[in-house]
Amino acid sequence: MIDTLNRFVETAFASITPSQVAERFATLAAELGFGSTLIVDTAKLKTTLPPAIVFATTRATVASFDRKIPFLTNPIWHHAAAVDTPFDLAEVCAGQGLRESELRLWLPNPDSNQHPICLPVHRDGQLVFYVACWGDKPDDTRIGRALLHTCAHATYDRSNAMSRATLLSTREADCLYWIAQGKTYSETGDILHLATRTVRAVVATVKQKLGARTKSEAIAKAVAFAGG
Repeated sequence: MIDTLNRFVETAFASITPSQVAERFATLAAELGFGSTLIVDTAKLKTTLPPAIVFATTRATVASFDRKIPFLTNPIWHHAAAVDTPFDLAEVCAGQGLRESELRLWLPNPDSNQHPICLPVHRDGQLVFYVACWGDKPDDTRIGRALLHTCAHATYDRSNAMSRATLLSTREADCLYWIAQGKTYSETGDILHLATRTVRAVVATVKQKLGARTKSEAIAKAVAFAGG
């Protein structure tokens, strides 16, 4: 567990935007059998969900569902706001007197038999990050929950320190991230499904945005802006 946690922290702090950190978290969750992940920044949550979504494996499904049943009326959300420990549907049912069949109607995929867990992140008694993961046969052990919950907290803290990194678009941050990992322009293009010349152009734009003369200087400035 410690090795996995250290690996996650290392990749999180190599990231340049909140979405990149969230993607690293989703990758970790997938390793534990949670094929889908939803991360919501509650500070941006007003009446509809989409603007607040930091990351969602099934973003379109979640956004469509939220239009039918507003997220803020969801009993799972209210449970997350009340507790600061990981929980599953059974725990929500016990706390709110609901049957699981009823509660599943409040999920984006109500007919699915996938097992969801929620990893609420609280600061000063308030829910600041809503993290949900679900999968067919995930590792929902005590240790697995503890690992994911710790990483959810790290994801929030790292993302919260990155406001200046939003200078970069997602494509720009992704290109710079892989260049920072030692990838060539060609290799970065293969990873991101971009032409090599496109990667070069993107990096040139990043250098201009950050006032950097070289790739290395751009990487250093991006990490500094992101609070690394």
